[in-house]
Amino acid sequence: MFSGLLVGFAIAMPVGAIGTLCFTRTLSQGFWVGFLSGLGAATADALYGALVAYGGSLLGSFVSQWELPLKVVGSLFLVYLAATTWSSPLPRENLRLQGAYFSTLLLTLSNPSTLLSFAAVLTAQGLTGKSSTALLFVLGCFLGSALWWLILATLGHLLSHRMKPAHLHITRKISGVMLLGFAAVGLSSAAGLLS
Repeated sequence: MFSGLLVGFAIAMPVGAIGTLCFTRTLSQGFWVGFLSGLGAATADALYGALVAYGGSLLGSFVSQWELPLKVVGSLFLVYLAATTWSSPLPRENLRLQGAYFSTLLLTLSNPSTLLSFAAVLTAQGLTGKSSTALLFVLGCFLGSALWWLILATLGHLLSHRMKPAHLHITRKISGVMLLGFAAVGLSSAAGLLS
């Protein structure tokens, strides 16, 4: 379980679209919106970990059939999130907690690279098909990912008390541009699959 915790933490930690979104939401709307955004991503990580652990043989066909539509849908959703992050004043009560959770859950599920990351790790650990050991590993991955989002949301919450409204406005603009950049990378990758 401890190795799963480390893997979940390591997979969640790199700065990407989800991290940018969670941090911006924390700054603008408070700790719980940011943390539950991260928890949605952690849940998706656990679901993909379980899929690899218990359905490893289905993984190849799933990725080959759905990689392109998942990348396109995820990238277009990122464009939407970039636009709303850029243009919305984002008052503290703007986003409901369940919306924060489910938006990042769906966004993370639309990223096939997350699934492939877990496939590589679980196969290397020899955990595919071993029910009790794999279950503990997946639970550890969820807890490790959740721990990272807790740390990020806590840092964002502490920082938000020191930021002036003008700083939050600039942060939202920068985050919107970053999210649009991640969307462009995703669409470029999807276009590469067509060629």
